[in-house]
Amino acid sequence: MNIEKKKKIIKVIKSNLKEYKYIYFIDISKFKSKLLLKFKKDCYNNNIKIKHIKNSLLKRIFKNIKKKNILFYNSTFIMFSKNINISAKIIKNNLVYINNIEYPIFKGALIEKSLYIGENLNFLINLKPKKVIILNIITLLKKMIINLLLTYKYNNNQRFLNLLKILINKNLK
Repeated sequence: MNIEKKKKIIKVIKSNLKEYKYIYFIDISKFKSKLLLKFKKDCYNNNIKIKHIKNSLLKRIFKNIKKKNILFYNSTFIMFSKNINISAKIIKNNLVYINNIEYPIFKGALIEKSLYIGENLNFLINLKPKKVIILNIITLLKKMIINLLLTYKYNNNQRFLNLLKILINKNLK
């Protein structure tokens, strides 16, 4: 492979990294053609791009990742997805044992700029986007504050008003 082809591949992978939030690294090198075809078909049906790339090129792309040697050994396939957990489900649904080793070998995932290495696939299947988690926390806090305000309102209006005045005065100072 010449230098221009390598640069083109690196450019394509980097553009995919910007486009997709959910990237999985797996090893399916031991898959026979029938298993590989089924795996690729599942990926295609779920709008997942899958790309086989040399580890030396991956190391160039991910030069800032400290644990890249854990990710990029043997043969690496990258799965690019716009859905947070569909890739993990596909990996789990296509698990087979070849010589008592479970394949595909899950190496890691880059999910919303967070790196997961050696995580349990069930954890990644149940993972929720950061925005959803933050909205859930805000909703819970909002409910707690409303309950607190209602409690103070019904129990002691004057005490509640004094508390609000103190808080307002401290914020203005």
